[in-house]
Amino acid sequence: MNRLLTICKPTYNRIKVLESDIKEYLNLNDNRFCIKVNDNHSTDGTVNVLSQIQDDRLAINQNPENLGTMRNGIAALRNAKSHYIMLLLDKDTLDIKVLPDFLNYLEIEKPVFGYIDLDINAPRIIENFKPGLESINKVAYISKHPSGFFWRTDVFEEEISKPFYCDYQTFDFIYDLINGPIASNYQGTIVHMPLVINANIRNSANAKQYSSKGSYGYDASNIYFGKEKRIQEFQIYLKSALSLELDAADRCELVQNLTNKAIYNVTTSLYDVMINKAVCNHYHLATRKVTFKEMLNNTTCILDVLKNEIGVHTVLGVSNISFGLPEREKTKDQVTFDSAYATQKYGVAVKCAT
Repeated sequence: MNRLLTICKPTYNRIKVLESDIKEYLNLNDNRFCIKVNDNHSTDGTVNVLSQIQDDRLAINQNPENLGTMRNGIAALRNAKSHYIMLLLDKDTLDIKVLPDFLNYLEIEKPVFGYIDLDINAPRIIENFKPGLESINKVAYISKHPSGFFWRTDVFEEEISKPFYCDYQTFDFIYDLINGPIASNYQGTIVHMPLVINANIRNSANAKQYSSKGSYGYDASNIYFGKEKRIQEFQIYLKSALSLELDAADRCELVQNLTNKAIYNVTTSLYDVMINKAVCNHYHLATRKVTFKEMLNNTTCILDVLKNEIGVHTVLGVSNISFGLPEREKTKDQVTFDSAYATQKYGVAVKCAT
């Protein structure tokens, strides 16, 4: 029987949470969905415990060895027999009462791909974005928490089978990467309904913003919001974006959007994260203040990547303006106006104060 939706659950050592979740889901009397658990060689008896559940809507697979977080996620999504697949991390859950509404939506509207908004208080609406730049900007390269991504199974399988992804199986945001080419050809969708409940919201009833055990997949050596990872993220997104079949104007706008976001990630966003004690504790980090000099250096690294990849001055027309006193006097402060106009034109500015 080909079901409508497979809920794909990659897992590692979370059986106490997972068992109760699976049983709750299967209490729903609806044969349109099934659940696939892909166990990443857990040591807590995950497979043995789940094997006691007798329901033909539950499939359990165990990797012969630990594949790592991202490879396990991809393995969970592959080879589904349903029309649609949806990713749901083991620490996150569903409001199972809402699942029939989502299944009805899939049956009636037949979307190709998108994600379910994690804001459970948002008004119930469906946002659709036309193929090309609009869909890419909204549903691809956004570095989103992965729970709630969904795809038509045949479209996902066709994309993930391409050789391009062989080098990026461990990339933290591979699902966003996969969505780039899909969004260039298909309408993307954001579904606003309170179906997916992430771990932060789930634990809030116990006054815990993050799991007390902390992250299994990340620490100081590989944290996804660190400078090195953000630079790598930008490089990979850029490589994918430049391979898309877009006209020159759309390609330029996409590159500019990715650059602006990358600069934000290594400056303001990094500063905010590193002073957040709850976040740092979850990822086994010490809190600290990111200095202005560090943010400036990080920005320079992002612009160097851009310049090396495509020629920053050619593609974006970046203006370098000196604010030194001799230059200001020489131009009667025209450089101040020039910088303002450039900021308005390109949507981003980096100022070095010494």
